[in-house]
Amino acid sequence: MGKVVDFTKTVSELVSENPEIKEVLAEAGFKEIIKPMSLAVMGKVMTIPNGAAIKNKFKDRDISFETLEKAVNGDYFAMQEVIRLFKPYMARLSIEEGRFNRELYERLVRKVMLITVRFKTDYDEK
Repeated sequence: MGKVVDFTKTVSELVSENPEIKEVLAEAGFKEIIKPMSLAVMGKVMTIPNGAAIKNKFKDRDISFETLEKAVNGDYFAMQEVIRLFKPYMARLSIEEGRFNRELYERLVRKVMLITVRFKTDYDEK
């Protein structure tokens, strides 16, 4: 019979009981587990279900290099993807005295657009 993992235990407890689980978790997408500092700090409080929930929460908050490159070159739909990426953060920053400041939000959107078109995608290793 295979090994049984107790999902109520912290990652740190699981790794100390069964060191090979570290590699299994890293292959499953928890790459930070390989770093001793991450294991020492987050591993003491994080369970596998909590880690999976956090990973799932942020899985749609990334864009491909191709999308970024298209946005830099002025593609409208790609720029909308860039804005979508930063939308939650810009919305949080736009709250002043408990109220949403639409003007501030729109200024932040314009700033993200400006920074995006100025972004250099032709990085040269020197």
